[in-house]
Amino acid sequence: MPIKGISEVRRMRRIGKVRLGEKKTNAAGKEYPTALDHFNFVDAPELLAMYGKDCKEIDIIIPNENVDAFFPQERKCYRTSGLFCRGDGETATRVNVGLSDGDKNAKAVPKGQPLDPEGMEFIKAQGLNIVAGDMFDMPCLGEKCHFTERKFCKPIGRFLFMVPKTPRIGIYEISTTSYNSIVELNSAIDTIRAIAGRISMIPLKLRLVPKETKVPKTAMKKTIFHLVMEYHGSIESLSKFRDAKQIPMEQLPARHELEQHIPNDLMPMGGEKLDDHLAGKDNIADPTEAEIVPPTAGNDTFTISGSFLFGTGGKVEMRGPKPDQKYRIDPATAKTAKANFKDGDTAEVAWEIKDGVKWVTDLDRKAADSDASKTF
Repeated sequence: MPIKGISEVRRMRRIGKVRLGEKKTNAAGKEYPTALDHFNFVDAPELLAMYGKDCKEIDIIIPNENVDAFFPQERKCYRTSGLFCRGDGETATRVNVGLSDGDKNAKAVPKGQPLDPEGMEFIKAQGLNIVAGDMFDMPCLGEKCHFTERKFCKPIGRFLFMVPKTPRIGIYEISTTSYNSIVELNSAIDTIRAIAGRISMIPLKLRLVPKETKVPKTAMKKTIFHLVMEYHGSIESLSKFRDAKQIPMEQLPARHELEQHIPNDLMPMGGEKLDDHLAGKDNIADPTEAEIVPPTAGNDTFTISGSFLFGTGGKVEMRGPKPDQKYRIDPATAKTAKANFKDGDTAEVAWEIKDGVKWVTDLDRKAADSDASKTF
């Protein structure tokens, strides 16, 4: 007899990690990360055997249609014990690290002063009862955040894919903090979807290509290498993949499994340096992301602008402006919404997770020029 909550769970293993850099050691014996112009397969031996040491292009397929499953993107800040803070530019989930005990951090933060002034200020302003060591939600300050300015926090995308030619079936991961890589991958996903109606189970090329960029606050230029994903073939041949099957979301590695592998090669200011910065009362260890349980239902509100309904895999998807605002919707409700919603209207969406996908359970329209609402 199956066990509810266990027997129905299916998950594909992460069998390797492709890196975009490597660690080197300076004259003083300290390690530091450096970027490469090719993929580093040190943690993916099968790919090293197939493609060699100087590979700049690999064959991939994306296993699933849910971008949040195969390409989660967030601002993140790590300690050696795991995740300290993660945010999406609007909301951040952070651990309360309490007050300095004047030990390791006596010069930087006097005893009795908050180690995280922004977080402590929010807790006090909201009258929250958050003890040291517990996690809480606060506004994500983005580029203006103290931890971003100190380079502890960076936007990071963890891209999950399969390589069809390998002798094992499983998921490979490649992490990037590159603005250009994240934009390129998201752009490729939307472009291919616009033509094929899907992104999963299509043979694609993942390449590492050079790009000349300007160094911020200087007149200097430098060459960086960023990720580009492409389909090699005609629009006609791409459109033939519409009816291919995808792998269900729950078969991808879980979020907490990915967070066991801290990307210290991409975020060198994290880990021990952040531990030193936050050293304080009781040297609080942070909870891992495994303790953060994603919601199974929720409500979202966004303003309609242009297209908001898309065909995908023979079904209809409703999309808001944020990456996580993608919902499956039944065709009849979608048809009514398409006829009634106009630019500037507010969509109020109630959703719940079914088989790993957000489904619309209730949809309200608030007209831009009126207080009247309409439920579909």
